[in-house]
Amino acid sequence: MTVPPVFNVDDLTPDLIDDLREASHTYLSYAYTRAFDQLFTNPDRAILIHRFLIGDVPAELFAHRIREWLLTPWSSTRSLGNGRMEAVAKALAQVRPAIAAIPDTLHLDAANSQQLNEMAEIFETLDDCAGVGPTIASKLLAPLRPALFPIWDNPIATAYGFALSPAGYHQYLNMTRAIASKAREFWRWRSSPLERTLCSNDRLWQPPLAKVIDEWNWIRITRKTPRRIPPEPRGIRPSKQPIKEALRRLLNDIYAERVHIRKLNSGAAVHVNYIADNGWKLQVFNDAGDWDYLESAEDPNGNTLDYEDINSEERIDEPLNSKHWGLSNYSDPDPEFPDDPDVPC
Repeated sequence: MTVPPVFNVDDLTPDLIDDLREASHTYLSYAYTRAFDQLFTNPDRAILIHRFLIGDVPAELFAHRIREWLLTPWSSTRSLGNGRMEAVAKALAQVRPAIAAIPDTLHLDAANSQQLNEMAEIFETLDDCAGVGPTIASKLLAPLRPALFPIWDNPIATAYGFALSPAGYHQYLNMTRAIASKAREFWRWRSSPLERTLCSNDRLWQPPLAKVIDEWNWIRITRKTPRRIPPEPRGIRPSKQPIKEALRRLLNDIYAERVHIRKLNSGAAVHVNYIADNGWKLQVFNDAGDWDYLESAEDPNGNTLDYEDINSEERIDEPLNSKHWGLSNYSDPDPEFPDDPDVPC
């Protein structure tokens, strides 16, 4: 069988099924590609996605988790520092009702033109965020409705002649829907479900057809496209090492109660700010009541540490007394700050 360089809907034959299956099986052989499947096979991750869609999890927490669970393993975070995640979270909160309104049983080949228009508008909202762009926008949406939002990238858009833009993604949705419809047509007389046939027997999650087509594109197009070597993570800035060591000593002093801290906002917020009685300022990412990581720190002289300074090269771990830092679940009011507008629930 001769494999086409791209899908041309008018030229597709029943061999399409065999090639989709082969590409999907090859896709799974790359270990880091399994990060997407783990969003559905790992119960905690699957539950968080569901809770976000029904409004039980704040968008900020969801955005940070998708960055950690999916975008980081896929090397898609270089443009998404902590400073940009707030805007991403607001965009996700904005589109959440529209995504949740789409039936989770709807597959791309059954979507109508109006639904595709709405999906393109959802995509544009995320694409407009600084540091996101068209590729990351599709990676943020695919976990929420994997049967509807196929992932794409620059090599795929270029191969099909689409602009890497919301309008181009709309074209890509239309084309992927046509390919999926053609595959269903080839399979319509078979008794076994098409997705089950395409799925590897040892795959714990059964990807929908839109995801399998994405995997074909990644194997046949993206993987064969020469790519520049991405830069290494920045790591700690050399001039910041003494400040980081001072921060480490500060946390030990807080644990030993030689230094005391007080909150500057509600302990039920996602980002909780503190000031120490010696002038240090700290910000902690609150994971529903758990001390997750230090986001930033500033010493009394105004010298700052950002996320990468703190969490790379002998990262600063959770202090032993973190349970006494006054963090709480988002739904539990903090009596010190009952009207804090940054509390997500």
